[in-house]
Amino acid sequence: ADPAMVEISGPSVLLREIEQVSTEPADISGITEDTDFKLRLDLRRGLSSSRKGVVAHAHIIQLRSQRKLENVPVSMVGDSNYLSALETVSVTLEGPTDVLARINPADVQVRIVIPADLDGRAVEVSAGSSGLHYVVEFGGAEQVSVFKVEPDRIPLVVRHDTPEEGPSP
Repeated sequence: ADPAMVEISGPSVLLREIEQVSTEPADISGITEDTDFKLRLDLRRGLSSSRKGVVAHAHIIQLRSQRKLENVPVSMVGDSNYLSALETVSVTLEGPTDVLARINPADVQVRIVIPADLDGRAVEVSAGSSGLHYVVEFGGAEQVSVFKVEPDRIPLVVRHDTPEEGPSP
């Protein structure tokens, strides 16, 4: 609090009993960042102070946690000659607990970005791959990041469309 000490006055019989002076309570509900509060002193009847109050500083620390989402759909972007060998993966997001709780699992998806220069090779996609990579989309929640995708490698296979069988000549 500022100041850290206040001078109080009153009858000596009351002053001898005082070790500390309290303030009115601060309502911190809904506070999401550091805040200063002007608080009145809570003095016993018969005591007074030249200061009516103090400034208290509340340092807010957001609780961080992880949230694992199962069965997150995998989709493809780019070269349509490839398919993911997996339809779904698990995604673990990390961030403020209250923000993670508001993420709708139906809004989370993994998109595999396929460059045009793969030349029909079978490949695996992993985080941080150059050119070939995946992106986890989760609605752009602030302060949230992808902690893990499981499995960490997603195999791709070359699409082999079977020609339709027509009448034989």
